Amino acid sequence: MTPMFSMFKKSVLALVFLVGLAACKTSGDLRVGKDPRVNDDPTGIQTLDGPPTPDAVTSGNASKAAKLSQQDLERQLEILQGELENQRFQIEKERQEWQLRNIENEAEKKKLQEALQARAQPVAAPPSAANSESDKNTAELLWNQGVDSVKKNADAEALVSLKSLLANYPKSKRVWGANLTAGMLEYRMKNYKGAAIHFNQAIDMSAKRSVGPSLAWYFQGLSFLKMNKKEDASLFFSELERRFAKTPANAKAKKILAGKAKAPNDLFVDTPNWLDFVGP
Repeated sequence: MTPMFSMFKKSVLALVFLVGLAACKTSGDLRVGKDPRVNDDPTGIQTLDGPPTPDAVTSGNASKAAKLSQQDLERQLEILQGELENQRFQIEKERQEWQLRNIENEAEKKKLQEALQARAQPVAAPPSAANSESDKNTAELLWNQGVDSVKKNADAEALVSLKSLLANYPKSKRVWGANLTAGMLEYRMKNYKGAAIHFNQAIDMSAKRSVGPSLAWYFQGLSFLKMNKKEDASLFFSELERRFAKTPANAKAKKILAGKAKAPNDLFVDTPNWLDFVGP
């Protein structure tokens, strides 16, 4: 046998071997889409010969990222809905509070206007000209009638005389005393808003007085205390402290603010020498 024939025979055998080996692939290996790196174990467990392909990794991460992104969006939507609902609640609450304050302010305004109108109107006709020689004497007569009525505890009669004086003789020298006394009467009758109006008039006139101006500030602070307006009362008491620190009125106001005394119910009892401070 020649060497060439021997070589040809070896080549044919090698070719036959390769063809046979290729034919050994099972039908399972030829299924479409099967990963060539997956080995089937007789136990049913599949193993992977190598790491996943980059395409498979990218596809898995994208799916996971999309899922997380959707969850985040849903969570943010819930948070935003909660914040929106809270804002709506706060707006509605503020609207209702504003309406309530507006109603209260309108009521206060109406009451104050009614009180001012009542004060501006004459509550009693002045004595006839036959009983007095001049307006000066008439104003003095009204003043004396008012004081006498106060001493008799006839508060309504006293208030009629004093308000008549104030309405008809605004330039009388008795106006300051009439305002202070009328305020004390309103206070004792528990008409604290009416009292505050008179005390405010007395405060406006007290700058030119050397006797009794501290009482106007003190009484005004008490009136606001009785109306449960402690902040406003403190303002008048603070001004009393600044202007008239050494007066008995300021000493009493400090005790009331400190809780060592209560606001009096009767200013004539609280200041028994009131006539010493209401003169012209």
